[in-house]
This record gives sequence, C-alpha cells and structure tokens, in this order.
Amino acid sequence: MPPYYREMINEAVETGQPVRRVCQLDCHYNVPASVPKMTIDTTARVAPSSRCCHGYPASLTPAPYTRAYLERFIDNWPARKQAHTTEKGIALAGKDSFSSAFNRAFSMSNVTNTYAPDDDLIKAAVFEALLEREASCQFASGSNANLHALLNIKESHGRESMTVSGELGPDNELRWALNHGRTTGRTWAKLLGIVYSLSHMDALATLANILSMSFDNLSKLSSDRHAVELNGGSRPIEDVPDTLHLPGLPTGSACAELMETRYIYGNAGQRIGAILRYQLNGSDFCLPATVGHGVLCVGKYKPTAHFLNQHLMDKHQFAKIIFCQDMRTALALERMLGEARGYDPEKFIVTAHLGTDLSVLPWNYFYGHEVVFIHAPTKKCMALVKLYKDYSAGAQAKSFRIYSGFLLHSQPGRDLIGHVEGITDAEEELLHKSVWLDTVERPTWLMEQVVKQGVSYDEFVAWGQSLNIFKGSHKTSKVSPTGQSYSLPTADPALTPPLAHSLDIVSLYHIIRPGSLVALVGPKGSGKTQFAMSVCRGGIYGNTTWPLFSGNGVSAGNVAYIDAETPYDEFCANQQQHGLTEVCGTRFFGLSRFDPHLPGFCNTFSLTDAVFREGLATYLLKNKCRVVVLDNLTALMGDGVHHGKAAETLLDWVKMLQSHGLCVVLVHHKTTDVGTPQHGVQARGSHLYTTLARTVITLVSSSEILNNSVAPKIAQTKAAQDGLTVGIRFDASKPAPVLDKKSFWLHLSFGASEWQFLAATGADGKEIEFAQVCSKPKVDLIVQDAPSINAPKSEDIAILDQLSSDEKSVYDMAKIAGTVKTADIAQELGCSDRKARNLTKKLRGTRTS
Repeated sequence: MPPYYREMINEAVETGQPVRRVCQLDCHYNVPASVPKMTIDTTARVAPSSRCCHGYPASLTPAPYTRAYLERFIDNWPARKQAHTTEKGIALAGKDSFSSAFNRAFSMSNVTNTYAPDDDLIKAAVFEALLEREASCQFASGSNANLHALLNIKESHGRESMTVSGELGPDNELRWALNHGRTTGRTWAKLLGIVYSLSHMDALATLANILSMSFDNLSKLSSDRHAVELNGGSRPIEDVPDTLHLPGLPTGSACAELMETRYIYGNAGQRIGAILRYQLNGSDFCLPATVGHGVLCVGKYKPTAHFLNQHLMDKHQFAKIIFCQDMRTALALERMLGEARGYDPEKFIVTAHLGTDLSVLPWNYFYGHEVVFIHAPTKKCMALVKLYKDYSAGAQAKSFRIYSGFLLHSQPGRDLIGHVEGITDAEEELLHKSVWLDTVERPTWLMEQVVKQGVSYDEFVAWGQSLNIFKGSHKTSKVSPTGQSYSLPTADPALTPPLAHSLDIVSLYHIIRPGSLVALVGPKGSGKTQFAMSVCRGGIYGNTTWPLFSGNGVSAGNVAYIDAETPYDEFCANQQQHGLTEVCGTRFFGLSRFDPHLPGFCNTFSLTDAVFREGLATYLLKNKCRVVVLDNLTALMGDGVHHGKAAETLLDWVKMLQSHGLCVVLVHHKTTDVGTPQHGVQARGSHLYTTLARTVITLVSSSEILNNSVAPKIAQTKAAQDGLTVGIRFDASKPAPVLDKKSFWLHLSFGASEWQFLAATGADGKEIEFAQVCSKPKVDLIVQDAPSINAPKSEDIAILDQLSSDEKSVYDMAKIAGTVKTADIAQELGCSDRKARNLTKKLRGTRTS
C-alpha cells in the first residue's frame, strides 16, 4: 500500500472524517495492498442514521473491479483464549462444576450464559447475523464502496475469469450470482468465501474487516475504550434487530427473539446504552447495545462499561444495592419490582453488569452503599465472589455481604423441594435454598429477606467449605459465633398471614411464624410438653388442627424439639403419640438430654454454654428447621434462669435465630412465688422471657380448672376425668390481636394426638362462639336409634384404665350426652359405622363383666 494512503487513513481517524471517503479515493488502485485491521469506535466511522432502505443509491454508478482490489481486507479468524475463571477467586474443592444431575434440576437455562452466551458457536453465529445485517445496510446506504466493488468484479482470464453481480431483495437480503448465474447465494460471507477461496470463519473475519467491525465487541462485553457521548439528553436513533436469524446454527433452532430492552442512563439523563435480552431455544442471553454517533446499536462499537441502574445508585446514596452476578436475574427482579406496590429505589436498587473484565467497570458508583451480592448458581461464579468483594472494598462500599441462596430467573427443571437422584447432600441443600422468581408473590418482602440473610465474606467462605464447594475445613461443628454458616430457604408467604382481627381467620401461623418468639408458660404438670408436641405436629403436616387452628394445608417446614427434662423413653413415646416418629430425622429433629447418641456439641446440653448454643444454631440451620421448641428453660439453664445477664445472653442468641427466619418457642415454668396472681403472666426468673415474646400463652392446669370458678362447667367436668384438660390463655398475641385475653379449653385423652375442643371464653369468663374444626360437644344430644351406649356410672370409672384411646373417647361422649348413637361415634372418631358398633359392643361387654 502506498505510504500516502496510510497517512490519509490516519488523518481521517484523527479528524473524524469518514473512513469510507478515504476508501473511495483509492478506488482507482487495483493492486493488492494490506492495511492495519481497524476496530470501529466512535472516532473511526459513521453509523447509519436510520434503518436501511432497499436498493442501490441513485448517485452511485457501478464500475468494474478485480479481485485484487479487495485482497487487502482478507483476514484470518483469530484464535480465542479461554477467559479466566477462578484463578484469582476462592479455591474450589473437587470438580469445578456441580453434578450434571444438579444442573438438570436447576435447568441449563439457569446455569449457563451468565455473562453472555457461553457457547462460542452461538456468539459467532450472532456476530455473523450482525455482519450480514450491517453489510446490507452499508451497501444500501452507499456508505461502503468496497461492498459495491465486491458485487461488480469482472475479470476475463480464460478459465480463471469471474463475474459477480448482486442486489438486495425486498427483505433486505443479498442475492448474488457468479459467472452469470452458475453459482448463486444469499449471504455476503459465502460470497467472499467463494470469490477468495476462504473458509467460512476466515470469510467472516474478512467481512468484519471490510465493515470495520470486530468480534471483540461481542466477546468482550465491557470496555473502557468507548466514552459516553454527551448528547444533551436527546434520544438516540435505535438500530437494534428484533430478530436474529443465526445461519451458523441448525435449521429450526436458529432464531433469537428480542424479549426485553433495558436502557442504561448517564448522569445527565441521556441514554448511553442498553441491555438486550434475547431468547434462543427457550434460553435467555444478554448482549450490550452501545450509543455511537447518536445511534443505539449492537456489535458496531466497543461496549461501554456500565452497571445496570448506575444512575439510581448515584442518585440514592443511602439505598442498599442488590448486586446480581447474572444480568438475567437482575432483569427478572426489576420486572417483579415494577409490578409491586411499595417499591422505592431509595430503599434498595437492583444492579448487574455484562462482561467478565471487572477491572474496567465504574466501581465508584458503589461508594458508601451497603451491598448484598447474589451469585449465580455455578461453582465458578461462586468462587469469583472474592473479586467482587475486593473491587467493592476498593470503591469504599459501606459493606459487602453475600446472599447464600440462589435466585433463579428461569423455570427449574423440577420441583426445588424433595430428593433428587444423583446429587450430593450439599447440592440438595443448595437446591432447597433456591427460589424461582416467577413464584414470588411479594417481591419487596423477598428483597427484605435477601438483605436480612446476607452474610459476611468470611461466613460465606466457611459455609462454602462446609458444603465442600471451597477448599478448607469441612467440619460443621466449627462455626462462627453468630451461627451463620448456614441459612434457611425463603419462607412461604403463607407462613406470615396478615393481622387477624376476627377469630374465623386465625390460623396456626398467627402463633408460630418465621422470625417470631413465643413464650409458653404454665405450672408443672399442666401439659406444656403435650401441648408443644402438638404444635410440632401441626407445623410439620400443615393440615392438622393444632389443637385449635389449622395450618391451612401449608407446612411450616422442618421442626426441632430440644428437651432437657423428660426421660428418653417418655420422650420417644411422646413422639409416637403425636405422629412424629415416622418423620424423625427428615422433618422432625428431636434432641433429648438423655439420648445416648447425641451430637458432639451436646456435651453440656445447657443454653448457658456458648459452645452448645453455637452448635445448636448450626444444627438447626443445617437441618432447615423453621421452628424450634426449647423445653424447658429451667432444665436448659439451671440457676442461670434467674439471672438477668444470662437471660440477656440467651435472648441475644434467640434474636440471631429469629433473624434467620426461625420461630423460637420457649417453654417455661410459671413461678410459684407467694403473692403471684393466679392469672398473671409470671414466668420463673427474668421478665424478659415474656416481655420480648410476640405471643405469650399461659396454660391453666387441670387442678387450677377444678379450683377456678372462671373455667366453664364443661371444662371442670372434663378435668375431673382421666386425660389432660387444659385452658389456653393468650395473654399477648401481636400477630392476632383478637386472641388477646381469650381462653380456649381443651381435653386430650390418654394416648391420643387430637385435642377435643370444649369451650372458649372471653376476658370476663363468659363463653363466646367459636366455630372451628373441632366443634364443641352438644350437651343436649338426644339419641333415639340403636345401637347406643349409656354413660357409665361413677362406680365403673375404675375399669376405664383398661380401655383404648378410642374407647375412652366413646366413653367421654356418653358421659356428656347421656347416650350416643353410632353415627355420632363414627363422625367423632373418623371411623366406619362397623368399628363404631364394635366399640359400643365392647364397652357394653366391659360394663356387663
């Protein structure tokens, strides 16, 4: 190439003169020459000002050219180096990726294309589609004389002669022919490949060279080489394809549709770029659009380095930043929040970025912000958390915490709850901690949980080590003092119903709800353990009545019961009675002081011991327990229960569990101090145990009922019989104010798990109407049909010790109603008429004998 030609190009680049004019000046040279490969940016070319028209410009007169004229543009497709992954991140343990079964459970849509298409074939196909589109645009607008030269090659050299012709069809697609129609085609790349005998990839590289485009504009999705244009806030012209037909992929699966455009704004309010979310074969990937010379386009310039919503981050300097590693997750959160009431960017802002080169990003936007990072669901992405933490610290972010769960932007491959064949225990825990965003009904609440459950970098590393994701110690007993090496999955919104101001809407989860503290107080022998066991049963199964209010079919999750007083054989019998044995170790996690096979942290079995508290916290979180019952404080704390300092220490630990979303139930003895009011909420030791509780329940024992004129007559009658009769008084209930100062009277037969509702009374002791699953027995029941059974006389009560729980229930019905018919027995016990008749026959036989 003549020296003056190179000088003219350099001068054009420096002065902003369009390069195409320089190229046109050299049209009369038909000698091969080489020029440096040009990478388009804002100072090197002019983008088309609008979408392309069709046909040739009237001002351009075709002229013949030889192949030698364009030989200087011939280029080779560059070899791509693998991008760095975890070299500077946290060291991974074992394989660099999760198991294939785990990835299938998540779906490949969630574990691939985090920063852009992972598959180089897809990126090359996208680049090819953009090249073909841009070539047709430049040809139609007359801005690239070299394309016209390509379509006007005429050579006469015998067998080596070649004639090229072509035009744009009505679909703006090239149609070309060689040697007067002997060979035809529809793409620029194929034409170059045949004319110059190039491989397909080298033909793409040559076409990119002619168009002054670079594959780096797609493979490197953020750059510090492209400056933001200060265009006074004017809106740029958009030149973004709605559909990308990808010729480099198999037929039938080669069409990418534009699903979403999310604009990026500069601090002056101008659009400086956009995030383009395309969908291909059901999976999403993102590309950056960049503004150059007033046109928003993709693939023509080096992408501007930016963060999503960086203008909001700069405006609201006290907002918490929800920083997603995957742009698609951030976009899904944005869509959710856009439809949510009460969302305010002054509270929290969602952000993300494209590209893997973190060094070029404008990290100063994080200055002074609290940052919660949400990593993508791959091991390599999790390892890169260290780099994000370091850059945030360098930008002087106020704090950097990590949410240890996964938020999924696409539908997972299967239900996230339950066992999956082929995955490890650690992978199963991660699966259960994941949330598919489309299922979230309360986006702002989810954001609050993400912020609340964020852990420090050190705690995140320790958590990853315990799951054998990162190299290091795998011992779960070595936890941080805060017990935050694990965290619970996001709670079902049904577990936190709105305030209840009427009895007919009160559910189980107005009493046991995530993050709540419940105090259950009663005298010795009042039935606290039986009552608390039934709480566990109701929470696990969700559809059982506990013993008044149902969970409405929604399970609270896993439940733990920590018992320090009951002998081990009785503890096991209580589990059997309440139907917990079959879910022991899977849904119910019971620890008894007298169990001969306790975990290592249970050496002291005392809540006054920091090691026990830390080990128990890890045990609860590791086993995903949503509810924990501590039965009882006197046995678990000893003399410390009377000391204010010990109470404060314990309750600080309880608050930590609450912050993780656990409901803590403190079972405690009522004080026996002289002068204590019979109906006061006087717990033994510090008043803090009940003062800080959201719900305070006091149990009235059978002996108190017999001596209590306030108790209804039916409760007094029941208290004189075998079984357990209790009064449940709600001394405080912040989630359900309607329960305040109301008492509910229940009876539990020996060996039974279902409570019998007797009556409900208000603060004045008068009975109130309360229709619930367990209906009140009718005292005026009249039975006419046979078979029936008369109530046993008082002298026969002694033989009842020999009866089963069902037989005792029939006896109780007869005692109240006088006589009972078969249908009533079958309905009460939920059994067949035949079984009801057999029970009455057996009772008659017992009576006769």
